[in-house]
Amino acid sequence: GAADDVTKKNLFVTLLAQIGRAPDAGFACGVARLTNQKGDYLSLRPAIIPSVRPKIFTPSQTRDLLRVADNLFLSVVTLYRAQNLREIGGFDETLGPYCDGYALREIAAKSGFVFVPEILGTWQQNDKSYSQALIWKPVENLKFIEACFKKAKSNPHFNDGFARQLRQRFFFSTIRKLILAP
Repeated sequence: GAADDVTKKNLFVTLLAQIGRAPDAGFACGVARLTNQKGDYLSLRPAIIPSVRPKIFTPSQTRDLLRVADNLFLSVVTLYRAQNLREIGGFDETLGPYCDGYALREIAAKSGFVFVPEILGTWQQNDKSYSQALIWKPVENLKFIEACFKKAKSNPHFNDGFARQLRQRFFFSTIRKLILAP
């Protein structure tokens, strides 16, 4: 997570207990509160909760889930298995602020994941953050979005439509932010 993200005290205990039930899963993750810079509640992330109970998603189930909604994982409430992160080459710096989100999608598609439907942290959306500031740099942002698209398109763990879906979501998020800006 980022320097201004907050995790609950029980994050590690909760996620360690759940990932312990799934030795092949690449990571365990939970739900985060999304707040603005003043700390006002905005929503929950992921916006689409994939299960109302703790659940182990196999790689096949994950790929099916990613066809419906790909924005399911947030680093602030994720416990990675270091081995799985190393297997994909770690965080790809060429993906800029999308490197953690991409890594989570790749690990989940390859190894599955554990989802815990419990609020385990807070993600503060800050206009000065790396990812948010990038929105105001369209050429640089487009470079990172296209890098994610190319990497996803060549990844054997994603189906053909996933790369296009990922690119569309990143574009949509950028356009939405620009349109709703004060």
